Amino acid sequence: MTRVIVKLQPTDKAWLVLIAYVLAVNITLREQLSSAMDRYLKAHRWTFEAVLLAVYAHLSNKVPDRYDPIHLGFVGLVKLLRRHPAITIIDD
Repeated sequence: MTRVIVKLQPTDKAWLVLIAYVLAVNITLREQLSSAMDRYLKAHRWTFEAVLLAVYAHLSNKVPDRYDPIHLGFVGLVKLLRRHPAITIIDD
């Protein structure tokens, strides 16, 4: 039997932490995240539909970076943080 060892990247670990968090929230809280989303959609349908579409388009790379509002937001945030002398961004 051949043993395959896969080294997780930091982003892989971040996805696992996010999944664990979502599971923990859905198990421990009275209201599940999907029920909360139902409430949000009922109150502000178009806003949350747009947010969900933006997140889907961003994560699936359906839109070029120059049109992706989430990508542009993070690029702007990194530029802003690089200007601040008290914050250090580590590039690997």
